[in-house]
Amino acid sequence: MDIQIDLSFLMSWRVFLNLEIGYMSMYIVHMILIMLKNIYILGDGANWIKATRDIFDTTKTHYALDKFHAMQALQRITTYSNMDEYEKAKEFIEADNRSAFKQWIKDFSKKFPDREEIIEEKSKYILNNWAALQRLLKANASCSMEGCISHSLANIFTSRPKGFSKPILAKRLSLRALYLNSFDDKQIFIKLMDSNQTINNFTNLDFSILDDRYKGDTYKVNLNTNFAV
Repeated sequence: MDIQIDLSFLMSWRVFLNLEIGYMSMYIVHMILIMLKNIYILGDGANWIKATRDIFDTTKTHYALDKFHAMQALQRITTYSNMDEYEKAKEFIEADNRSAFKQWIKDFSKKFPDREEIIEEKSKYILNNWAALQRLLKANASCSMEGCISHSLANIFTSRPKGFSKPILAKRLSLRALYLNSFDDKQIFIKLMDSNQTINNFTNLDFSILDDRYKGDTYKVNLNTNFAV
């Protein structure tokens, strides 16, 4: 993973999915945090996330509202049918114009009295977290975690609610990570099952979740689909 000095541009990015954090990963994170001048903890406004500031050096640790949650709340106010209003409100937020945003909420609510409850709920969320959101915008900080969770995990594992045991979920995450990192999991599976050879250190992958599809010499997995999607 190559990163520019200003830590703002990633090359050769990879997605890592796991149920647990190893000791080595925690050590690496600890060493990186020591070297940073400022640490921004991004979250959705929950008190337990804000409290994690106490774990680090509070003189250089700042809590900020993740922009993902703010823009999600704004989108639920306007809906996709009113993107011009969304952009207008977004400009008020990014300009730190709280009074203009509050006036916009009043005007917008009058247009959609049947959606008054959701508009009030989501606008209150934005206003209550206004300072934390401005802290994020002023620092030009960002984090891909929420988007990664939404698109890499929630979209596939919870859009159609199912129950997963921890072992099964771990196996599915390993296959999902292959797909997201542009590996052809079908071809890896075929080669491992048919020739039992080492392929780019993938011999430790657990494909047992597919045992009921693969019996002896008969390959029953649909080659037109991907295991992880």
